[in-house]
Amino acid sequence: MAKAASLSQTVDTWNWLLLIALVVTAIAALGVAFATYKVITLQRDLNDAQAEVIAAKDRDLAATIAGMNADAEKFKAQANKDIEQARKDAAGANQSAAILEKDAATARLETEKIKQSVGWRTLSQQNATALIQVLGAKPGSVILQYTDGDPESLFLAIQLESILGKAKWQVAPQAAKISGILFGISLPDDNGEDARTLRSAFTAAQIPFGTAEPPPIGMAMGSTITGAPRLFIGSRKPPLP
Repeated sequence: MAKAASLSQTVDTWNWLLLIALVVTAIAALGVAFATYKVITLQRDLNDAQAEVIAAKDRDLAATIAGMNADAEKFKAQANKDIEQARKDAAGANQSAAILEKDAATARLETEKIKQSVGWRTLSQQNATALIQVLGAKPGSVILQYTDGDPESLFLAIQLESILGKAKWQVAPQAAKISGILFGISLPDDNGEDARTLRSAFTAAQIPFGTAEPPPIGMAMGSTITGAPRLFIGSRKPPLP
């Protein structure tokens, strides 16, 4: 009897332990179920939140791209407008440049005309070389006369005196007062050797000259060389209108 009572008490104890274990297991199962529910719910909320974030980023990116495209179109339109204006400005500048070039060409032409009408006679290096070549082969002597009171005539006479000196010619310069006007260079007719050499030299240098006697000379101031031919420098011939 005692053994049966003891076994009954033991069974009751293990029944209580089993019941407690079942209760604990049930509570644990409920905890697991609740935790699983919360995990699923939170995961869904997280997915929704992430989807919303991605959608918001996509909307912002789309808006940014749209704004950039709009700005690009505005920039392109302004650039095309600026290019067109630049083309118009360039065309206007080219037209103005053409007008200025034409005006400059006209001004240069007028300047040359003025220089030809008022410029003093100047012998070129080619003229000087040709004169020295012929005159230096047969040195002689010459009376170099120029129109007194005419600085342009004196200027040309000074050039010729220098060239004659380089060709080893004896030169007697004279300022001549004439009762009239003689234009250009004159080598009056003279059959002497020096006179012929002078004419040959001026011909070789392609310098125009005449052989007419100058108007009567009232007075000549300067040195002289007996028997020497005369080279008379008259006034510059006025240009034709």
